[in-house]
Amino acid sequence: MEMSIEGELPRLDTWVEQAIYGMTLEAVTNAVRHSQGRSVKTELRVARGRAVVTVADDGQGFDPEAAARRRAKGGLGLVGLAKQARWLGGAASVRSVIGSGTLVRISIPMARHNTSRAGYAGASGDAVGASRSGEPKS
Repeated sequence: MEMSIEGELPRLDTWVEQAIYGMTLEAVTNAVRHSQGRSVKTELRVARGRAVVTVADDGQGFDPEAAARRRAKGGLGLVGLAKQARWLGGAASVRSVIGSGTLVRISIPMARHNTSRAGYAGASGDAVGASRSGEPKS
């Protein structure tokens, strides 16, 4: 297992950090359980204002479309990853080729989840009386 963090990632809203952690854990768990590979590489970096996580394995690969059809009724798995990433305003993708391993990429915009934004209910500081624009309510 190899892990790396590139660049400096600012703090995000706690629930967003937890969601990114959960999605990463799901991707790593899938790789360990199903890939039959010898290595799993996980990377967290900032790219164009987004927190980007990649999880790659050198395992047996699979057909992502067939897996999505089997899990279409929900659950966690790869379909759940994509749904959760979209809910955060981001995206998740899976590239896999049978016999060539799998790459999971999760990308979440940071600006909308940054804890330092004034007027945001999840931001640090007192935002209880703030409107959507961040101005105090009259």
